This record gives sequence, structure tokens and C-alpha cells, in this order.
Amino acid sequence: MKENEITELQRLVHELKQMLILFGESIQTLLTEVRELNRKFVSSKELPEVVKGWIPRSIVMKYLNYGNTQISDFIKKYEIVTIKMGKRIFISQKSLSDAFEKMHHGNKDLPF
Repeated sequence: MKENEITELQRLVHELKQMLILFGESIQTLLTEVRELNRKFVSSKELPEVVKGWIPRSIVMKYLNYGNTQISDFIKKYEIVTIKMGKRIFISQKSLSDAFEKMHHGNKDLPF
């Protein structure tokens, strides 16, 4: 082999190594993303379901970052419809949506 052919082969081998490194990094990134999506899927299965327009009060509290007193005041102020099943309280999804609409119309400074 001529020296220029050897140099070209070395260059090609180097490029191939770089491509394999990038390919390996891409695979690792994809595996990380798949693991994260799987974790989110598993954790979402553990959350209580929204059933026919009713959301568990605890989920609304977490979403709004409210404590017991704040959520109780919020429910009273906006006349949100709730039901109680045993010790659990559920909030009407429509009623909650209506409350957000009232809040929006009452405060034109809100960005939504």
C-alpha cells in the first residue's frame, strides 16, 4: 500500500471511531429518555384516576400547592361542587374549570 492510502485508511478509521462514539452516546441518551418515560408512566399509574369528571381533592391541592385551609376557602369562595365518598373528597372538573374562568374574568392581569 502506498503511504497516502494508509493515511486515508487511518483517517477513515478515525472518522468511524468518532461516528461510533456519537452513536453510542445517542443510544445512551435514548435509553435514559426511555427510562424516564417509563418511570413517569409507572408513577402516573399509582395516582388516583379522574373518573367521569371528578378529581380527587388531594390532586387539586398538590396542583395548586394549597393546604387544607386554602383549598377549603377556595371551594367555598368559588362555589366548587364536591362529593364525599368515605373519607375522600372529589371535586367536579367542570366546577373547577368554571372557577378558573371566574378568576380569569375577575383578573385581567392574568396571562391566560
